Amino acid sequence: MRIFLVFIALSLSVQAWAQLPARPYLGDTNTELLYHFNERAGTAAADSSGNNRSANYGSVQIGNTGLAFFDSAISAGAGLANRVYWKDTGAGVSSFLFPRAGAAFTIEGWFKLNDTAFTHRAALFTVQPDGNAALDYQLWIAPANDATRPLGLVFSDSTHYRVYTAGLSWNTNTWYHIAVVVNQGASGTTYTLYRTALSAATTGVCAVSVAGVCDVVAMSGALMDPIPEATNAADRVLSIGNFYGNWGDEFFPGQIDEVRFSSIARTADDFRLSVAPTVADRIRTETVAANSETDHALPLVGIWNSGTTAYDNPAGKGDVAYWGYTPTWQLEQIAAGHFILPTFISPTPDLVYASGTRYESFYKTPLESAAAQKLPIALVAGWGSAPINPGGQWESLLYLDPAYFGLAAADNPNVISLSDGGSVAKMLSPFGAEAPWTSVGESWGGSQAMTALQTLYPDPPRVLYVSNNEADREKWGQATNDQHYYDAGHSAADSDDLKIKSTGKGWCRRYRLMQDAWRGALTSASWRSNSRFAGYQAFGRQAYGRWGEWREYSLSYDLGGTDHRIDMFSLGWDGGSPDYYLKDTGPDVVAVGDAKVMSVQIESMNQEFMRREALELNPEFWFELSVSLGCDAIDANNHPTCANITADYTPARYAGVVQFGMWLLRPRLVRDFHKSEYPRAQTQAYFNAVMDAVDRVHNDPVLQSFWRNSAPVSTETATYRHPYQQNTLASYSSAQRMFLLQASVNPPPPTSSWTLTTQIKVFALARVQGAAGSRRWLVYASAPEDAQSGVTLTVPDFGNITVDVSVAGSFYLLDEATHTYATL
Repeated sequence: MRIFLVFIALSLSVQAWAQLPARPYLGDTNTELLYHFNERAGTAAADSSGNNRSANYGSVQIGNTGLAFFDSAISAGAGLANRVYWKDTGAGVSSFLFPRAGAAFTIEGWFKLNDTAFTHRAALFTVQPDGNAALDYQLWIAPANDATRPLGLVFSDSTHYRVYTAGLSWNTNTWYHIAVVVNQGASGTTYTLYRTALSAATTGVCAVSVAGVCDVVAMSGALMDPIPEATNAADRVLSIGNFYGNWGDEFFPGQIDEVRFSSIARTADDFRLSVAPTVADRIRTETVAANSETDHALPLVGIWNSGTTAYDNPAGKGDVAYWGYTPTWQLEQIAAGHFILPTFISPTPDLVYASGTRYESFYKTPLESAAAQKLPIALVAGWGSAPINPGGQWESLLYLDPAYFGLAAADNPNVISLSDGGSVAKMLSPFGAEAPWTSVGESWGGSQAMTALQTLYPDPPRVLYVSNNEADREKWGQATNDQHYYDAGHSAADSDDLKIKSTGKGWCRRYRLMQDAWRGALTSASWRSNSRFAGYQAFGRQAYGRWGEWREYSLSYDLGGTDHRIDMFSLGWDGGSPDYYLKDTGPDVVAVGDAKVMSVQIESMNQEFMRREALELNPEFWFELSVSLGCDAIDANNHPTCANITADYTPARYAGVVQFGMWLLRPRLVRDFHKSEYPRAQTQAYFNAVMDAVDRVHNDPVLQSFWRNSAPVSTETATYRHPYQQNTLASYSSAQRMFLLQASVNPPPPTSSWTLTTQIKVFALARVQGAAGSRRWLVYASAPEDAQSGVTLTVPDFGNITVDVSVAGSFYLLDEATHTYATL
């Protein structure tokens, strides 16, 4: 007879924690079922494992607090209806639910009791034949009349096959992670029960490792006979929180979340039985999370100006407030509870990191602090002191450095200008030599200073390199003046769309060569695997359709059929950071504003379909926004735009405008820009406005829920179309580009009568979640110039709401089932 061993494991934490883990479980290849229970509506619990095994809600009440659990309304005598269950209709003995010979599995979930005085066995999970009161196995909590209150795992033959923990105490208002692990191997089978309590109210001590995971104490139990294998495991049912038999009298009186069934024997580390995550933990989790439209990573805040001005010219700048947004200052904000992705300046190839230099004082302490917290980091622009300083344009070395610029024409990466007798122009060519791109990437990634940074922090979970991406590049309309264009086999007779396509492909290949070489030159394996490269404006043009010649500044082409792109840079970069700026230049500068048709809010509505295409082409694409007001008390006398808006552009107004773009596009990060020469004391209120907007998403459960999983509401109709309609592309004629809610204080449709200077008093949008009949909407609105009272907004499928709208932005929650709405 094979030996079957039983281990009972209890892991108790003394760290108080009011909520569940910061993020739900993510599926992996061993996940068979995964229920987040965050539907808010409907009768089905969606399976997030990727196996499409959705469970049925009975009469249980779906959670409505903004957290991810469902609130049980299970009661005695209710039978099959009051439970959550999934039926496996597989034939024969194929069901993974049954512990057949050689199989291993894990069932786990989070549980919180509403009372502890129940006198029945409280079922956590039950597996049984469909329509049969007999069970295969069941995990339950003993009733109050059992003095020891153990966890019990009982199989159909309870005489021989059952496992109990030692005595336990149970508390209300305590989240418990409970799991059963069955591991059937050649040398025997172990059955392990786990319970971890996340509450200060529990007894016992949790030994916490550096990773924050509770160490598990295993206790051996009695031997068991082998489990007899079922002869027919078809139509097996997994019930959660109840049992089909006994008229449902074994219900669980409380709340349940994050139920996962896995086809392996998971370890305690897999359960994420951790103490309350720090802000650094949450920043790390959100940064490395995969892109998802239904489990969207929460936003972070970033900065372009990392405070190097005082390091370059410290004379007269002893006041620390003058030093800008240094990494040290950023880490202080993280310690204070803000969700910042810490940003450093990327060292140029010439920079020498050495003890006692200004570079050591800039990098060492904050980078070591980031390492201690396992924070992800960003490296932007470039910092060095040699005469050849590319700044934030890494590839500009290809025309600034004589070693590249002086290469023979065939080997030169720059434009060979036909209008200038075939001379080399200081402008990069998308058809030029490729080898220099590899070389310049190696010079950045393999530099002495970059190696030193890897020594200071050898294992970051993510390194995001962000380029200013403003090198002098040949536009597609200039290609026919470049000898490289013809040498690559192209013709002056090519159509504009062909020129755009070939130009875009050329840039994508060369930027990838540079990035791959940079990554390959890094000395740390962790840096190589975790480095990503993002470019400012490496994304579709938000001015799509604003005027007839917008394509001259884009890489949008349409050759019909499936041969079209709104932009190509998602194939050439790991990420993009399009600007969300109040423009202060260009032929239409007099029309620019944040309360007009020519505004960042209207332009950003062009970018939702662009974002979706970018993710289709590159599912790992990192999408962030670069934001800048362009007009504040500092800039008012310098920027012509500001005279058209106000000389006193307040932080509240900035917050209102920025949040419109945030809630429409859900960027992974919002990167604020202020000129590096401005003292932080003069600009920090504006950065704080962005930081507070990001923090609010993390700290408000309703906002967090909508950020994670919701869809923007299109308001496009025949007469209410996006006002930019010039020279648009036929393949994108059905793209949804209008998300502005109709407002009583705004000009009525048709929008074809609007001009660039048409005033918009209220910018409002909506996001929706749930199924028809029980949907919820989150409405965001801001009034840039002045607060507006009694504004009627029209929300498709809900109707009109009348609200007051602030300058800084207002949120409203709408409920379809009750047809009510309220201000958040």
